[in-house]
Amino acid sequence: MKLFKIITFALFIFFFSCNTIENPLKETNDNTCGDENDPVPIRKILVEDYTAHKCVFCPAAADILQEITDKYCDHIVPVGIHVGFLAEPDEDFPADYRTDAGNELDNEFNISAGLPKGMVNRIEYEGNILLASSNWETVVNLLYNLKPEVDISIESSYNENTHTVTATITAEYLSDINYDMNIGLYVTEDSIISPQKNGVTTVEDYVHRHVLRKGITGAFGENFVTSAKFGDIIEKTFIFNTNAEWNINHCELVAFISNGSTNEIIQAESEHIVQN
Repeated sequence: MKLFKIITFALFIFFFSCNTIENPLKETNDNTCGDENDPVPIRKILVEDYTAHKCVFCPAAADILQEITDKYCDHIVPVGIHVGFLAEPDEDFPADYRTDAGNELDNEFNISAGLPKGMVNRIEYEGNILLASSNWETVVNLLYNLKPEVDISIESSYNENTHTVTATITAEYLSDINYDMNIGLYVTEDSIISPQKNGVTTVEDYVHRHVLRKGITGAFGENFVTSAKFGDIIEKTFIFNTNAEWNINHCELVAFISNGSTNEIIQAESEHIVQN
C-alpha cells in the first residue's frame, strides 16, 4: 500500500511539474510552482543573457537559461540582449536586435568582447559581474530563497489604434530601505524566428527567446525614490509607442527596482502586454 502511494505521488509530481503546466502558476517561496490563488511575495531574479546571432556558442547559453527558467518558474525573469559586432545585421542575418539599452550595458561592461556572457541581478560572483553560463544557476541558487524587500506588479493596457502602451508599475515595500532606488522598464519579445549561428552551422529557423526590444528607461533605470518604509506603496506610469516590427502578442514588459548606487537588482517582474 505504501509503495502504491509513493508511485501515485511521483506520477502526480511528474505530470504537474513546471515543464508541463501550460499556464505558469504564481510561485511559492521555494523553487516549485505554487497556487496562483494564494501568492506569496518572492524575490524574482533578472537573468540577462548577452548574445548575438553570429555568436557560435550563444545557443548553448540560451538553452541553459531556458532550463533555469523552466526549473525555477516565476523566480526567473529572463532577457536576451543582443550586443556587439556579432549582432550586426548583414545579408545572411538581416534582423537587427540591438538596442540603445543593450549598447549602454555593453559600453559599461565591455560585454561583447567575450560572448556569451550573462548577469544575474547584476551582482558580483567570485569577483565578476559578467558570468559564464555555467555559473548562472549557482548565483540563482544563492538568491532565490531570500525574502524580497519589495514586491512589484505591472498593470498595462494596449491601444490598438495608436499602438500605444500604458504601463503602471506598483512597488509595495516589504521592509525599510534607506538608499536610492531606480526603476527600470524594458520591452521583450519572445519566439522570434530568424537565422542564428550554432557551431559551424546556421540555423535558419532558430527561435530567439525573450529578446530585448527596447529600454523604456535607460539600461540602469531612472531615479524612483530615495528611501522607503515597510508598507509604502509607490507607483510609476510609463506611456510609449510600440514598433511595427514587433509581434505585440509575444511582447512582455520587464520591470525592475535596483540599488541606485550599485545597480544591483533587488526585484524584477514581467507581464504580457496583451493578456490572452
